Amino acid sequence: MNMPRTTTRIHPDREANALATLTLAFSSDPTNRWFWPGTGDFMEAFPKFARALGGRAFATDGGFEIGDGAGVALWLPPGVEPDEAELMDIVQGTVHSSRWSDMFSILQQAEQHHPDGPHWYLPFVGVEPQHQNRGLGANVLRPVLQRCDLERVPAYLESTNPRNIPFYESLGFERIGMIQSGRSPEIVPMLRKPQ
Repeated sequence: MNMPRTTTRIHPDREANALATLTLAFSSDPTNRWFWPGTGDFMEAFPKFARALGGRAFATDGGFEIGDGAGVALWLPPGVEPDEAELMDIVQGTVHSSRWSDMFSILQQAEQHHPDGPHWYLPFVGVEPQHQNRGLGANVLRPVLQRCDLERVPAYLESTNPRNIPFYESLGFERIGMIQSGRSPEIVPMLRKPQ
């Protein structure tokens, strides 16, 4: 099947579709499934979590899709932060209380790795499983990476799946540490300097 390769901004009426794409893309992600090991719990909680962490991308021209929504990237531009109050409510309402301490520690560690000064933050990029490994992920990231290069601003992300690290490295991201708490999977913060 030929998949359209044009990357476009996510229109407000496609927000739910974008969150559904990310939910499918992250359904086997080691870290997110550690937070929500039950399928039903994950399917209910993850879209809310993704909205709280990356949803401000929709209103700040940081949400992009490709292939009629088969691939999605949510970028937070410089100065835009996740909805932390909503994030905490979702964690406390959906993650088992035995993992709260680790999850809060992970979120705090992630915040400490964010670069000082203006930067673009990528909370989520995902491609529906049946469309993965076809270049959609790189293409949906390209508009903001090009803007970062043009404006000489870094980009930052946390890789929650070790399988994705070579992909991010191929786009110019470099590992800058490791995030882990208790028995959680390791998360790798990555920084891309302007190129």
